[in-house]
Amino acid sequence: MIFLIVQKKWALDGIKNARRKYKNDLYHKHYKAYDNDDLQMANKPKDVSESDFKDLLKYWNSEKFRLKWRKCKGDRMKMTINHLMLLLQSWDMNTQGGEDNQGDDESSDETLLDLID
Repeated sequence: MIFLIVQKKWALDGIKNARRKYKNDLYHKHYKAYDNDDLQMANKPKDVSESDFKDLLKYWNSEKFRLKWRKCKGDRMKMTINHLMLLLQSWDMNTQGGEDNQGDDESSDETLLDLID
């Protein structure tokens, strides 16, 4: 029974990721790549109907979408800053002989790029 639950979650995660990738590709290849609605419509994807694509263009041009996009961009920036701060703290602790290091001379030459890998 547990195995079936894990399989279902794995399948749903795969579908969710594929859908997000498709939407992202659609946005970047058919909206952001062109300057105006006429060019975007001329280069619409074959698997999207004209009426659906017009609705997408209307949505992507809306203030609601722009506000949502700005919020997500800000959230991504906060996550990136938090991640970098944790890396810097770890790097500082290792280079100053913190608990993980115990004053080992070799690791004092370690760089931040080594921690990222």
